[in-house]
Amino acid sequence: MIYDLYLQGYGTTTIAHRLTELARKNKKGEVSRHTHGVMGIIKNEKYKGDVLLGKTFTIDPISKRRLANMGEQNQFYIRDHHEPIVSREV
Repeated sequence: MIYDLYLQGYGTTTIAHRLTELARKNKKGEVSRHTHGVMGIIKNEKYKGDVLLGKTFTIDPISKRRLANMGEQNQFYIRDHHEPIVSREV
């Protein structure tokens, strides 16, 4: 539904309001949706069957502190890793 609305030209704010109106729950079980959550779904490579490895890295293995990888470490993009939820064209 999110991809259909986005392809019809609706913005993330409108999609978030529409999902809230329809009482669609997010992964936390909440009905409330936010624009950054909708954009996260639209931009997530996993929905098209790909995987990006190395998004975060551990800086201290004892405390298990992790940081977002902003070029400090190598990242690896794997196409067609698993069955997609939406087509690559969408």
